[in-house]
Amino acid sequence: MITIKKLTLPSLLTFILVFSTFTSAFAQGSTNAGVPSNYKVSVMLNLPDITDFSAFDSQLTTLKNNGVKAVEVDMWWNHFEPNARNQFDWSYYQNVFTHIKNAGLLIEPIFSFHQCGGNVGDNCNFPVPSWVWALGTNDQMQYKSEDGYYDNEAVAPWFTEANTLYDEAFKSFASNMTAFQGSFYKIFIGMGPAGELRYPSYNASDKWSYPGRGQLQAYSTAAETSFQNAMQSKYGTISALNTAWGTSLSSFSQVMPPSNGDNFFSSGGYRMTYGDDFLTWYQSVLTNHLTSVMSKAHSDLDSYGAPLGAKVPGIHWQYNNPSVPHEAEDTAGLYNYSTLVSAFKSANAELAFTDLEMSDSGVYPDYSMPQTLVEQVANLCNQDGVPHSGENALAISNDQSKYNNAAEMTFNYGFNGFSLLRLSNVVNSDGTPTSELSPFTQTLALTPQQVTITVNGANTSYGENVYIVGDREELGGWNTNYAVPATYIGNGVWQATFNLGANHTYQFKAIKENGAGNITWEGGSNHSWSVPYISGGTASYTLNWQN
Repeated sequence: MITIKKLTLPSLLTFILVFSTFTSAFAQGSTNAGVPSNYKVSVMLNLPDITDFSAFDSQLTTLKNNGVKAVEVDMWWNHFEPNARNQFDWSYYQNVFTHIKNAGLLIEPIFSFHQCGGNVGDNCNFPVPSWVWALGTNDQMQYKSEDGYYDNEAVAPWFTEANTLYDEAFKSFASNMTAFQGSFYKIFIGMGPAGELRYPSYNASDKWSYPGRGQLQAYSTAAETSFQNAMQSKYGTISALNTAWGTSLSSFSQVMPPSNGDNFFSSGGYRMTYGDDFLTWYQSVLTNHLTSVMSKAHSDLDSYGAPLGAKVPGIHWQYNNPSVPHEAEDTAGLYNYSTLVSAFKSANAELAFTDLEMSDSGVYPDYSMPQTLVEQVANLCNQDGVPHSGENALAISNDQSKYNNAAEMTFNYGFNGFSLLRLSNVVNSDGTPTSELSPFTQTLALTPQQVTITVNGANTSYGENVYIVGDREELGGWNTNYAVPATYIGNGVWQATFNLGANHTYQFKAIKENGAGNITWEGGSNHSWSVPYISGGTASYTLNWQN
């Protein structure tokens, strides 16, 4: 989103130069990020296993006929290697993939090396196979929280022997799925709880409730040893560490994660050198895990020609808490998004991000800022050239405003696709569409339209800017605080190019905001122009300022 800003500059020339810089910065995010040519819409399958494949075929036909291009399929570790190491059984997924391929849709497999059950919306119970946990102790293999709780949603990244297990699964998949060569759209690799690159910090079984920050997960012996080794590598001597931290430790074996997580955040300890070192290491465990696992996945799976990716959650609560901003993100291991995105670039991995349907609120007690968070991460991806796709975090439940939010983020922040959570929301079990299918496909599934608006003769002077505002989220929803800025071309001409969602006639107005913050409307406050949707096309409109 963008808020209209007042510019006070010593000269019109300086105004034009600075405004060009301003709009260039904006182009890294919203309007000029564009929609990648490979943009596609996917639907995630329901979590329970498919039992009626005739009905499944009808559901797939409905998706295909309504512009959906791909189907996202969780492949549960509990299903494809259930009983013993290297005893793989891909038959269920081969059957599912065959039906998807025969329906003329692409396949998006997810290596789901995590438990299904226990997270929001889960209606399944597929634990991590019991033979996996027999490979080590809880303290070696599981996350341990500041409260002493061991989490068994996924193998903790400190148990690096698990990387060999993942490699074995990739190799087995590659040798058993040759019939689907060319049918895979993308392949996602599960990286942790709920298949996401994060710690299991927000877990109801570990005393968490929304919108709390959750529990730090660095208290197993394996985690503490990793932290100690990282600090010894960074500082070399305990004396150097003591100088940096203002401590008097006698050895690196005394280096520990925060003894009291609440105090660590509330007292401002996370802002100190110790806090920065801890949180930087805490996130680095995740990014190193991403790099290691993705390296094996590329080696085994690149022959299928499908991009590889991983999922990152949009932890939007406590984002702008005035006392402790970002504490929920920090607790989950998402401390520095720039470093995180750079890790995806180094791993040659697509970043799939959630929350695209949500709206900012930013007030107590949630301090929730999902749109701002999505923009932040997408802007970093655009700057680093990291492919990124989007998802909704929770069921949209036929809320058109949430589809509009998703379209605004998707079409204007460079997302190469949107994946809807889930099939049951848009297609009934017998294959008939739900009332939600049309809003979903009409808003997100069709090709966005690029529109260029040229405004002539706005007669702008010092401190005056021109914006475009309209009736849908992509154009601010008539909220001038979120208008699309036009770029000054010269000779009294302003121009804005942006992307509009599909199959909808948009109304818009040009507005001018002067240095005093006063807004005037091109053609008067009651005059607007309609932009009809042109399938797969572009449209240009020229307005002559009347005021």
